[in-house]
Amino acid sequence: MNTIIQKRHWRWNKHVLCMEANSVKKNALRWALEGKRKCGRTRMTWRRTAQQEHKEMSV
Repeated sequence: MNTIIQKRHWRWNKHVLCMEANSVKKNALRWALEGKRKCGRTRMTWRRTAQQEHKEMSV
């Protein structure tokens, strides 16, 4: 099940990265929040998930 989800994540990421530079979806992928954050662990974003999967696959 995890491999299916990971494949879909990578397929979506590749799809978004091929979009135009001013695309809303591409900007949302690179968007960083400003201001204070709540206490506790931060939520997993698409970017962090992709980075974590990349690290796991590279090892």
